[in-house]
Amino acid sequence: MKTISENRSLLKIYLLSLLPIKAVLVQTVVVNMPFGLPNPSQFLNLFFTFLNIIFIFVYLKALLYDRYFFPLFIWFLSLSFILLIQPVFSFYFTWNYDDFAWYFRVLSWITILPLSFLAFKTKEDIFLLRKWGIIAFFIIFAGILIGNIFTIGRTAYDIGTFYMGFWASEAPLSITLLGFSSFFFLPKDSAKGHVFISKSGILLLLLNFSLLILVMKRSTILAFIISVIIIFFLLTSSKIKILSLKHFFSASVLIILLLLGSFSLVKITKPEALDLRSKDLTRMEEAGGDIRFLGSGRLFLVERYIQHFMNQPLFQKIFGVDITGLIDKKSRGYLYSDLRTSPHNDYLNVLVRSGLVGLGLYVCFFLFAFKMIFRIYRINDNIICLYTSAITLGMFVSYFIVSLGGSLQSILMLTALMMLLGANIGVAQKTDNRHSSLR
Repeated sequence: MKTISENRSLLKIYLLSLLPIKAVLVQTVVVNMPFGLPNPSQFLNLFFTFLNIIFIFVYLKALLYDRYFFPLFIWFLSLSFILLIQPVFSFYFTWNYDDFAWYFRVLSWITILPLSFLAFKTKEDIFLLRKWGIIAFFIIFAGILIGNIFTIGRTAYDIGTFYMGFWASEAPLSITLLGFSSFFFLPKDSAKGHVFISKSGILLLLLNFSLLILVMKRSTILAFIISVIIIFFLLTSSKIKILSLKHFFSASVLIILLLLGSFSLVKITKPEALDLRSKDLTRMEEAGGDIRFLGSGRLFLVERYIQHFMNQPLFQKIFGVDITGLIDKKSRGYLYSDLRTSPHNDYLNVLVRSGLVGLGLYVCFFLFAFKMIFRIYRINDNIICLYTSAITLGMFVSYFIVSLGGSLQSILMLTALMMLLGANIGVAQKTDNRHSSLR
């Protein structure tokens, strides 16, 4: 009889079920609990994070002795340890445990990576990942649909055109939708054994893009367009010609026309919506070109956090700074929306919280993972690996774009990225015996 560490079916079921479960949880953030009780999403996310850690310990020997995944696993362990230093020091010296919440939110998605590598190894696993990703998307879509039918929740940017249902704000909703676009690209198996992007996947991509346009978050719309074009380009340029150049140009033109058509329709039917959405540009002009008004004051936040970081002693610059209460709500002169205490930039967020060492490890972790997937794309001639590598590289580009505006708190998108990344490496290991070529 196989032990738990040998039988990975349980791990696969657990990971697949996380997608629809978290799709429900992210929509309960706005639920106010009686008697000051914690929000269920916060408690259950913490529970699943600890469960991820337990699974990693159960499979620790397999991860440490796997030459294929070991280099990336070391980057993962180093980053997880360094990010913990600042919350520990903050608690030790000030009895402040707020930074632990941020740390465990990061752990909740980064711990998915090694588990996905172990769980997903075959093309059938990729087909399952696609299926459960689509199920999770429809849970999110159902919440949005209910919100617009019954006018529940806020409208995007409070301009009265699109209800977000159970979502607290535009950023997590749009970033989550962006992350789920990768699942629609995942291949589907035909009755004849051919692997292809399904028509239903293309329709879901168009639906997803339409929702992104309705939310009107500019960075995610840009990230979607660029990542989709990159994915199609990679599929046309791979060793096995999966798509023709005709498909690439057709998809690119269709996306651009859909974007232009959607904004033209809004401009004709409700021009005030676009005016309200671009009010940061108006305020910048009124202030004589002060760019700190752009993006609801994000550049002001960047300036403020860098100044705070530079004023710290050398030790804190290296290992991190306590940022609790840094931004006083009464003195946010350039901010006119409800931005919380965060620099709204992932790299600056990590720099301030975990210092130069933390930022260095964070960047190296993602660059190493990107390089690993790119090499898989170049040397592996398995069609499933080519598909998943092109999609994962497109997802990386999406993340790099939205990370400039802050996405570390968008758990579901980063969960999807880590799950796809781990599955990609797992399938590559199964289909390629040249293990040393990826290190």
